[in-house]
Amino acid sequence: MIDSGGSSTDTDNISSSKATGVGARVVNESSADRATVMRRTRQRLADSRYFSLVGNQSQAQYILVIEVDDIGENMSNRPLKGYINLLDAQSGEQAYRRRIEMRNIVSQADVNRDLDRIIGLLEEWAEKQTQ
Repeated sequence: MIDSGGSSTDTDNISSSKATGVGARVVNESSADRATVMRRTRQRLADSRYFSLVGNQSQAQYILVIEVDDIGENMSNRPLKGYINLLDAQSGEQAYRRRIEMRNIVSQADVNRDLDRIIGLLEEWAEKQTQ
C-alpha cells in the first residue's frame, strides 16, 4: 500500500508452508529491489492523469495492492510475477485485477518500462470508468 508521503506498506506475508530457506532468502535479498519498484510506482502514479496519492486512506477512492506470486532467485536478473489489484477504499471490494509480469526488477530501465506499461493499463481502465 502506498500513501501520499511516499511510504509503502510492504507486507512480506509468507505462509509457513511456503517459507523455505530459499524463499526466505529471496524475500530478504529482494527487499531493496522491491523498494525500488514501490518508489517508481509512487512516482508514476504522481504523474498520472487518472490517479493521485492521498495522505489519508479515508480520502482515497481506491487502494493499490501489488500481490507477488513469484520472484526470481538470481540477484542480477530478478523477474517478478503477480497481480495488481485496485480495491474500493470504502468497501474493500476488488474493482480491478490484472496479472503482471516484470522482466527484471534489478534493472531500473526494465522497472521503468514495465511500470509505464502497467500504470498505462490502469489508466486505460480508469478512463473507461468515466465513460
